[in-house]
Amino acid sequence: MRKSWTAFALLMFARANAQTLPADLTLTDFCPQCGNFDLPLGIHQPPQSNLYIVNEKGGALKSVNADTGDITTLVDLSTLGSLLPGGFSDNGEAGLLSIAFHPEFSQNHYVYLSYSARIGDTAIARFVLDLSASPALDVSTRMDVILVKQDFGGRHNGGHIAFGPDGYLYIGIGDGGTIRDECGRAQTLAPSEINDLGPCAFVDPIFPGNADSRALLGKILRIDPDTPTPAGENQLCASALDGSANYAIPVDNPFAGNNGVAGACDEILHYGLRNPWRFSFDRSNGKLLIGDVGEGGREEISYQPAGDLAPRNFGWSCREGTIPFTGLCRDTHSLTDP
Repeated sequence: MRKSWTAFALLMFARANAQTLPADLTLTDFCPQCGNFDLPLGIHQPPQSNLYIVNEKGGALKSVNADTGDITTLVDLSTLGSLLPGGFSDNGEAGLLSIAFHPEFSQNHYVYLSYSARIGDTAIARFVLDLSASPALDVSTRMDVILVKQDFGGRHNGGHIAFGPDGYLYIGIGDGGTIRDECGRAQTLAPSEINDLGPCAFVDPIFPGNADSRALLGKILRIDPDTPTPAGENQLCASALDGSANYAIPVDNPFAGNNGVAGACDEILHYGLRNPWRFSFDRSNGKLLIGDVGEGGREEISYQPAGDLAPRNFGWSCREGTIPFTGLCRDTHSLTDP
């Protein structure tokens, strides 16, 4: 199905642009009405399905039947009101940013939505998605997985999610939205390091999550969404206030259990990222490639070899790409070149 997926993606996102096609690629416009999508941010195909699932920035999740071209709205987050605690926002860079199918989707029908809550905070929730003759997403099955506080909602949200070859959920989180990352979030690893001064202070009294989650900004996270964490003392930075969470930490996460940096958030895999808008695993070898949006001088592709879970500091905002930037560097951590 790879060539069909590629063809459909080109039709959706680049209809107006001339394309130089590989010799073995044929484009078939099976969905003339697909030009009516409103700001589509992603296209995904569940396993063993003839449907493509499209997430629109404004909150709609839609299916396209590959055989008939029929489009069905599965859910629209912007219309759920109280059915979506924390609300929904598509201001600025916020919106329904990404989706991911559970590795065992064919059996459990779990789909994960990454979206922006009330004022741009990053929320990830799990739902059951029925892809029978009348496809629909069952809102009543919602399970909130993780909520991360954004300092300045609507900018540098990141928001991409994907399951890795290891079966764990990877999450891209932006630095919180300020110019130059003035709060230093991308180089922060532990709640004790959080800058709470001036505009960086926590001033959201109705935020339902954990203020320590700000230490997760500017990172790639890696979690196990199949295993809950019970209440109690731990180093989860996006847990409920009693320590419980609807996810657990893989034992080989680099900062799990005080490895490397005392008090570091167990969820963190890599840091020093400005806005990891998209990332992808190479299906042939498992390598991780991260597309990080730059400030003004560099756009960056960062890289993790397959199976290598050593923590990487990709440099922001100490530098942008390989250019020295603000000097907000961790003295004891070497930087990984893009």
